[in-house]
Amino acid sequence: MKTHYSCAELAAMKLPGYPTTKKGWIDLVNREGWEGQKRAGRGGGFEYLPSKTVQKQIDIQRAVTHPDPVSRALSNVVEAMNQVAAEKEAAEASRHQRGEANLMELGGLSERETLTFKAHNEIVDGWKVWFTRAQPLKKSNSWAPFSTVYNRAEIPVSKAVREAYPEISPRSVQRWVLDHEKGNFSALVDHRNGAKLKNTGVFDLNILLAQTAVKIMMDRPGIKTGQLDSLLKTASVCRETGEVLFTPPSIHQVYRFQTQWQKDNAEVYLKATNPDAWKNKYMLALGSADEDVTELNGRWEMDATPADWLLLDEDGKKRRYTVSVIIDVWSRRMMIVVSRTPKTQTHCFALRLALLAWGVPKEIVTDNGADYLSDHFQLVLSRLGIVQRICNPFSPEEKPLVERVIGTLNHSILELLPNFAGHSVADRKAIEARQSFADRLMKKGEVVDFSEAGDIDGAKMQEIINKWNTGCYEQRTHGTLGVNPFAKAASWTGEVRRIENERALDILLARPTEGGTRTLQKKGIKIDGAWFIAGELGRVEMGSVLDIYETEDLGRVIVYYRKNFLCIAENPMRTGMDRKAIAAIASASQNKRIREANAQYRKSIKGKPSTDDLLHQHLNDSAAAAGKLVSGTFGAKVHISQGLTEAAKAVKAQEGIQPSSQAEKLREEARAAMAKMEYEKVNPPKIVSHPSAAQNVSIVAGMTPEAKYDYWLELEAKNKRDGDLENKEERHWHKVFPNSTTWRAQKALRENGLREAWK
Repeated sequence: MKTHYSCAELAAMKLPGYPTTKKGWIDLVNREGWEGQKRAGRGGGFEYLPSKTVQKQIDIQRAVTHPDPVSRALSNVVEAMNQVAAEKEAAEASRHQRGEANLMELGGLSERETLTFKAHNEIVDGWKVWFTRAQPLKKSNSWAPFSTVYNRAEIPVSKAVREAYPEISPRSVQRWVLDHEKGNFSALVDHRNGAKLKNTGVFDLNILLAQTAVKIMMDRPGIKTGQLDSLLKTASVCRETGEVLFTPPSIHQVYRFQTQWQKDNAEVYLKATNPDAWKNKYMLALGSADEDVTELNGRWEMDATPADWLLLDEDGKKRRYTVSVIIDVWSRRMMIVVSRTPKTQTHCFALRLALLAWGVPKEIVTDNGADYLSDHFQLVLSRLGIVQRICNPFSPEEKPLVERVIGTLNHSILELLPNFAGHSVADRKAIEARQSFADRLMKKGEVVDFSEAGDIDGAKMQEIINKWNTGCYEQRTHGTLGVNPFAKAASWTGEVRRIENERALDILLARPTEGGTRTLQKKGIKIDGAWFIAGELGRVEMGSVLDIYETEDLGRVIVYYRKNFLCIAENPMRTGMDRKAIAAIASASQNKRIREANAQYRKSIKGKPSTDDLLHQHLNDSAAAAGKLVSGTFGAKVHISQGLTEAAKAVKAQEGIQPSSQAEKLREEARAAMAKMEYEKVNPPKIVSHPSAAQNVSIVAGMTPEAKYDYWLELEAKNKRDGDLENKEERHWHKVFPNSTTWRAQKALRENGLREAWK
């Protein structure tokens, strides 16, 4: 007999006068404190023992619904069957849900894949109807008979299914039916390309296998078939449970799948293996890189790349140089600088040429290379008022015009130069082989010097490129502009910002010295062991940090203070300048700065109370406060010592005596010092030991310089008398004290002042 009920069961009974919702019963149970227990049925939860009044209502409800035990028993059976049916329905829904989720993982289906999915489901539905009529045939024995009946066209299916699957095998029927029952709907989709639907491959039958293979190929672009086969064998078994996830295919099946998948997904695979090639071949270019640039010098793009020519270097060797390129987006005109390496200074030189020839741009687009991100390059642009826009890493499409014009340069008529090295390693090898073959015909057995006919250095190559740029590139009609770059630039009638002072630009573009900054010292600015001075250095305080920039003259440097130009400092040894004149100017500048600072100081303290007034006020306040206190004189005793007695005699002897000369004054000071010495001999000072950062040494605390020297004399005498000092701290202090200025000053005073005083 059921004694406990859940809140849901109580709500379903709809007892008169009681809640009809689960929430209402939960509140009632908690309010009245019913006895509860954990529910043993599926789903868990709690069930409660009803109160007597509620139990009475339950009995009445049960009696009305089930008037006799037989009816109640039948009701229990029906309830149990309904519960089983509900659980079966929930399991079926869960299976379908899992199957649909599995199917959704595959993404959108093509038209042909959709046809195969519907066809397989229709065939499975036909099998269900046929199998119901074929009872008591076992399911395991039904595959072959059904395929035979289907192949005789006795199973009703749609025309599209019959055309796509005129015949099916028992194994296919078994696989489709079992996958459908398991909810593995993704297995009912045929992913193969082509119209032929027979002989399904192992990768098509196992979605997990195919997904694993694709993931490996995308994670490791360019992987070889043998390597892919090995990794698939490893992935076929779960390392944690040992479960076999899929049957490893043969290496031939792996090769066929890899080849076909890479062919069917060429764009996706190319982007993973070669992003640059994907950008050139597949990336959409619907926009325009210059559509927002409507004026000359509105935007420049800068980039550097290795040149395709071998140039003769200063050491006689041939090397591949670099070209730094600037292009004006609006006019497409170009500036090219040939350099040994792509350094910041090279880009600054190219920038200088463009600034003087074209004017000042509003913004410059560069990549995120270290040359363009250097403090010097960014500082130059900042001081010129030019906005720098930096591209994202590995995003050449953000500055496409300079990328394209570099390709134009490399593939121009300049390819015909004898020192052309090719656009790739393969080109280089072909040129070397061709040159080598030609030389062998003429000079058998001799070593070939590649590009012997093309011994062009960087300066000569710069001259050739300049001629090509002005005579060919700028005069050729541009496909996008419809006119040549020279004519496009000449057509601009608006304002052009130009730099008039070329010298000022050179100073602005000057390269920082190594380290970039120096500290102003008393002798000037020290750079590589040489001192640079200037009269204007007196304008700043000693110890100020200065920004130093090199010039073409080794004897001069450019000095900035707080990002503002200060002066040109010179080295007298290198420039032959008048050091005295510079020193006089510097001194005058320094005095002027100090006078101005003092004037500013006096102005700032005007009306403020003086320090003397504050001091006297403080002393008066302290004295007044002390007068309000009661002095503790109870039990006081006068201290008497021999030193004090002797000192009192000296004071008495001095009373009424006015020194008549400097010698007499010295004698009085000497007498006082001797009296003090006598006192300190009777009452020697205490030695207090203090730890030091370097070692534990003894320090004489609370002693005057005279007392320290006297105490050292005592230790010196003791050391000479006994041979050595036993106390380690006394021995250490006795050794290090003569190195101090206090010792030397006291020694000079004793040897000179006292000797003069006692004459």
